[in-house]
Amino acid sequence: MNTPSIWTHLRHVLGGYPNTAAEWAVRVQCPDVTRQELLVLDQWLKADPRNAQAYAEINKISYLGLQLREHRAELPRLEGYRRLRATERESGRLVPARLSRLTPSLAGGCALLLLTVMVGWFWYASNRYSVGHGEQQRVTLSDGSSVIVNTDSEVKVLYSDSSRVVALPRGEAFFEVAKNPERPFIVRTDDLEVRAIGTRFSVRRTEGGTQVVVTEGRVRVSRIDTVRTPPVDLIANMQLNVAPEVPIPAPIAIDAAAATSWTGGMVQFDDEPLLDVLREVNRYTLKPFVIADPALQSVHLSGRFRIGDMESVTFALTNRFDIAVTEEQKEIRVHRR
Repeated sequence: MNTPSIWTHLRHVLGGYPNTAAEWAVRVQCPDVTRQELLVLDQWLKADPRNAQAYAEINKISYLGLQLREHRAELPRLEGYRRLRATERESGRLVPARLSRLTPSLAGGCALLLLTVMVGWFWYASNRYSVGHGEQQRVTLSDGSSVIVNTDSEVKVLYSDSSRVVALPRGEAFFEVAKNPERPFIVRTDDLEVRAIGTRFSVRRTEGGTQVVVTEGRVRVSRIDTVRTPPVDLIANMQLNVAPEVPIPAPIAIDAAAATSWTGGMVQFDDEPLLDVLREVNRYTLKPFVIADPALQSVHLSGRFRIGDMESVTFALTNRFDIAVTEEQKEIRVHRR
């Protein structure tokens, strides 16, 4: 009689095909994966772009799992493993109930990879902060530094004994850095590195590049791509706008408190074009403002508004200018009376 494969057991306890990136990453590494399962995986990846992104990220962790097959003694040294063990002591089980029904004979092979993926994903998820549209999140890091993650943004914390690195894959974040000259604090985007020792600053990624604003202290901005350009230092009340694949320009003087007013739940404008004002306001609203009359783009607006408060923006537009605002199903149209 044939011995049931590990995936037969896994399919039984999981209740069908995998439905998460971690489960799929384990399955495709098993020798008995079938063509039908690969077709189902292909459909799952195409069903939602987030599935493909999560699968790519978890596969990086799966690679570590393959390496650990030859170095099982290294598992207890992983921070994620130790945290899972702590969870096990508190809750009485290491893995979710539906996986805990696996027999002891499944401890090797794919089971080790599954455990390693869980360890890596536990660490990854606990050090990744993603914020949805119109939301914000304040995070206190292990060294005492703090991060405010702004709307539609994501940060990944990658600390080591010698450095404190935070990746900003998208969006904007404000950093208040605890001083530690022995462990430099570094924020990285795809092409820039912002290095600080003890300071307060924000970094924002846009389609046009990266923006850095310093409210206190000093930071050094360097390119980390193929463009060769000297680093640039910024001090308080300076802003730097860096476009992709060009040398770093000179910083400009700004009101940093106004530029980072979003950290206090406000957005502030000083005689700025209406197009820019509404573009910023729309970052926090569920229903966007749309300028229906191009002539209105030349209107300039000053004011201070609470994030997400569409009524105050509407009141300012209709009472200061000859402007009408019409709310429709999917947008708020701004036009002349």
